[in-house]
Amino acid sequence: MQYIRLPTEITKKIDQIQRNFIWGSIWLNRNENYHNNKRGKTNANISYIHAIEFFSLTNQRTNIEKPIVGYVKWKPPNIGFKLNTDGSTSTKSGTSGIGVIRDKYSNWVVAFMGNIYEATNIVSELLALQKGLTIALTYNLTPLEINVGCQDITV
Repeated sequence: MQYIRLPTEITKKIDQIQRNFIWGSIWLNRNENYHNNKRGKTNANISYIHAIEFFSLTNQRTNIEKPIVGYVKWKPPNIGFKLNTDGSTSTKSGTSGIGVIRDKYSNWVVAFMGNIYEATNIVSELLALQKGLTIALTYNLTPLEINVGCQDITV
């Protein structure tokens, strides 16, 4: 077993986190015993391990480069319509802001959203593209320029 001596500042933080984890474990154990008619005991060692794991995963200091700030302006199509999609999903509700179709004067023609549950980013993007193309065909919005919010998808 390896032993690493940690600075006092870190051990104090771990101690505080450990106390929180122990209280949380006691609370969970009491609820489990009460609601499921069990007689389990709280294991402080497991709480300590969880506290150290939590501390090591959440206390990473990384050098974050200063962000590059730039202005992005939407450019209308030369003729016809432009479909812009973004399939990002809210993990809480599953609701997505999927896309919009505008004309060459930048007027919104159709905006649409949907529910994409438990999907990867690429799947969300592809579903958004599919929905946008279906709407464009339904309303005969041609010619249509397509802009997808994912660099991994080439249209």
